[in-house]
Amino acid sequence: MRGQVSTGVAALVSMLWLQIANAITWMTLPILAPQLAPFAEVAPSTIGHFTGVMFAGALLPTLMAGAVMPLVGPVRMAQLTTAFGAVGLLIAATGSVWALLIAALLIGAGYGPGAPLSSVVLAHHTKPEWHGLVFSVRQSGIPLGGLLAGLTLPAVALALGTREAVMVAAAVALVSALMVEPGRARLDAPLRSAKRPKLGALLRNISMRRALRAHPDLPRVTYGGFAAATVQGSVFALLVTFLVERADFDLITAGLIFSAMHLSGFVARIAFGYASDRFFRPQLLLAALAAVGVATLLILLLVGGKVSFAVVIALAAVIGATVSGWNGVIMAELARLSPPGLVASVSSSAVTCIYLGYMIGPVITSGLVGLSGSYLLAFAPVMLALLAASVLSVANLSWRTQAGAQ
Repeated sequence: MRGQVSTGVAALVSMLWLQIANAITWMTLPILAPQLAPFAEVAPSTIGHFTGVMFAGALLPTLMAGAVMPLVGPVRMAQLTTAFGAVGLLIAATGSVWALLIAALLIGAGYGPGAPLSSVVLAHHTKPEWHGLVFSVRQSGIPLGGLLAGLTLPAVALALGTREAVMVAAAVALVSALMVEPGRARLDAPLRSAKRPKLGALLRNISMRRALRAHPDLPRVTYGGFAAATVQGSVFALLVTFLVERADFDLITAGLIFSAMHLSGFVARIAFGYASDRFFRPQLLLAALAAVGVATLLILLLVGGKVSFAVVIALAAVIGATVSGWNGVIMAELARLSPPGLVASVSSSAVTCIYLGYMIGPVITSGLVGLSGSYLLAFAPVMLALLAASVLSVANLSWRTQAGAQ
């Protein structure tokens, strides 16, 4: 019993640590967009396009992760993909627009497989009744990484230079990949296989139909994650630029607001994961988060630049808790709905759909900012998509309640 708990804690700490590093890698470009843009000779708001390219780079590696993972082990594979992201940042430090595009693809390829790889490790090494909390703690690495990046990278950029700040983020990723090595063998051992992945298994993983057919509820959960990702990806990509360009904050203050958003997201993911295990139905909780998140984001877009710093940071905190508080609950739902032995494949397929949201959302939002000059209009499509997911969850829950009463 004690050994199982010890292994479970080691699994959670290892995957959380790598998630923090990957989150810092992912958010370096959006956070430093106002200062990186002049090097690449692009407008800061176009960083959303680079975020879209980043998640385009994540799609294929994420789909392939479930089939390749047994050969090398999920933790070893997570180390390698974290190193991929570090290489991408080193390329981004050169500053040209082509370097940023190549870097975005590499960062995405490194970031993408993290969620399905973690799902396999945590589903195997932790008890099912704690999956909501455990998966949410692991997913809290994203806002925690955003918090650390938002607090430190703008200051490093102003003190040492923008390129140097990017290289610091790359060093953090490389060191983090090495730090989980002591416990890697114990975590990977029961999840490795000597069999090489066959072409058929690789092709089956490329098909997203696996996520839509393995359980009747997977289409709804997957669409909910996709819609939430369009909003979260857009907010993460453009919030700092919005605060600097439209709300007249300097980069340091915008970084503080960005960090406050991620701090609330960090706390909320853990709290909502525990709540989904103990108190609330996951789909009802997800629907409520979507509705509150969209409403608060709408308010921020309307009043940004017209209200005090305290009001803006409070709105950002609510957005962090809601717009980014869903990840762990959905990842636990995917693991719960997956048939035995298919956690990796189902998670890979469903997470790929979610990454499509991260890819499409920032591209649409950035494009509409450029065309219309309005952040409110730019965010409207992704906010409507998330509201639709909220309505769908409530309708599904209502239908099931009525069916059960008959």
